[in-house]
Amino acid sequence: MSKELKIYRKYASFVKRFLLLSGMCPITKKRDVFYRCISIWSIFSSFISLCVVGNFCSQNVQNIALLTASFSLFCAILNTTMKACCFFIYQNKLQQANDILSSMLEQALSETDIGSIAFSWVRTFYRLIYLQFTLMAINSTIHAFKPLITRILYNANNTTNLQYPLPFPASYPWTIDSMLVWQLHYLFDLNIVWNIISVSTGVDGFFSFCLFRISVMLRLLGFEFEMRFSTDEKNKANKEYEENRKRIFQECVNKHALLLKCRDIVQEAYGPVILLTTITSATSLCTLIFQVLQVKGQIMGKIIMCTVFIFMKLLQTFLYAWPADVILIESDRFRHKVYFSDWYKHKDTSFAKGFTLILAQRSIVLKACDLMQVSLDLFVKVLNTAVSYYFLLETIDKDK
Repeated sequence: MSKELKIYRKYASFVKRFLLLSGMCPITKKRDVFYRCISIWSIFSSFISLCVVGNFCSQNVQNIALLTASFSLFCAILNTTMKACCFFIYQNKLQQANDILSSMLEQALSETDIGSIAFSWVRTFYRLIYLQFTLMAINSTIHAFKPLITRILYNANNTTNLQYPLPFPASYPWTIDSMLVWQLHYLFDLNIVWNIISVSTGVDGFFSFCLFRISVMLRLLGFEFEMRFSTDEKNKANKEYEENRKRIFQECVNKHALLLKCRDIVQEAYGPVILLTTITSATSLCTLIFQVLQVKGQIMGKIIMCTVFIFMKLLQTFLYAWPADVILIESDRFRHKVYFSDWYKHKDTSFAKGFTLILAQRSIVLKACDLMQVSLDLFVKVLNTAVSYYFLLETIDKDK
């Protein structure tokens, strides 16, 4: 087994592990009903947290410092809720796409020695999702343990005015004035922290994992056309040879159609997620940059947290834009391989027509809700929008 194939196996188990832990992976066993309750609780608890954090934001609209500090967390919880909802709704379709891609790739692995050429992207894909998980775990751990440290240090010298800090800035309809109530709210917030880590890592990882396998299959199909359909002068008159090539050609066309079907499923399920991610990433980056550069008297720990959060949001946006760009590149390479497979030299006109139909297909692109094409250009647009929002926020702050 090659190194690239080992990394691919690790990549697959990593994504599946987080989907299972977050309750997003379909299980067709008797415990299916109980398992679905995990994902339902994840959506319900995230929605409650979204409401109370959003309430805190609305109550502090006039305070730019508190608004920017809480709004980035609001966007993170909103993204998590959207990802959990979309994955729950399209769970069966996504499982179908996963089964198709897994069976196609496993069949290709059993039939041919792919080597390191087809899996050349696997290291980058795996490292990016693992880096996102690491940054998210660091940021979430700081948020989770900060209230405990604050409570221990503050209440050690103050027994009259006790504080009950929580990981997230939230405004509940009731007051937290006892140890038991604080512990229940703290456990609930820890649950939200876990939701953000597990759901984001699992859902984002599954998206990039699906697109990685589509890119591998496109590259393999390109090799298939290049190797199998170049004209061979010795076998031109061999009818059995020509029939075999027609069968292989039909199989390649069927595989390409299945890849398009998987693209459509991923595009339908992840369209709202990508659209929301681009919007919230721009606004979150704007507020985070404002916190780092504009608010005076910052504690070094908060600056580090904001910096980690900025890199995490950039990486999260990049993880949606770049894999779609890889698909576009591999699709263009596939059409290039088909064109240079000497299809025009075949005497059988029906065979040549099949090639022209493939060449007439457009490159495989991914669109978010049929509104915008997902590519690296989208990532650049998010950065430009974030900078524009930052200068707007700075102007509003100066006016006040």
